[in-house]
Amino acid sequence: MPAFNGQYQGLPISIMLISGGEHSPERLKIELKKNTLFKLKIYAENPLTLFGERLGIIREVLTGDELFDRQFLIFSDKPQHARAYFANSSMKEALRRLFNRGFDSFVANGRKIVIYKPNYNMEDLESSRVVVSLQDLLLLVRGM
Repeated sequence: MPAFNGQYQGLPISIMLISGGEHSPERLKIELKKNTLFKLKIYAENPLTLFGERLGIIREVLTGDELFDRQFLIFSDKPQHARAYFANSSMKEALRRLFNRGFDSFVANGRKIVIYKPNYNMEDLESSRVVVSLQDLLLLVRGM
């Protein structure tokens, strides 16, 4: 698995290319090491997650922004922190920009923040594209 380790604006980063498998695509993984006050997992909503919500199987954090809540599936160990975090419109917009660039998940586990992009291509690895994603990721991290 090819990887680059370095720093971006004083924070340790790792950029990895993860090989695909029989049922999973290749993925670009960008990881930023930083402690966070709460854990957060965010995925794009899809028909299967909506079905799970209707059945009551999936318990997500709702932010109160109906459009945002329809776009994203949010889990947190501290739902009140997640709601307060996304009360800031700049956090919502940074997340939307990442997902609009093809990233499909955002995971903050308390020690690091990781974003994944399936089916990346070589253009995704151009420094200008990586920096734009890192800028949005750094904005999201600073709010945690």
